[in-house]
Amino acid sequence: MQSISARRFISGLVLQYLNETGLVIAGSYATALPAQAKFF
Repeated sequence: MQSISARRFISGLVLQYLNETGLVIAGSYATALPAQAKFF
């Protein structure tokens, strides 16, 4: 049972981290994808 609560706690931290850095990552991908699309 303790592993389940720990998993929820870790997943909560991951979600919070993704929410905080989501815009930055999305912005970097938005600028990187057009350059990579030319190679594909």
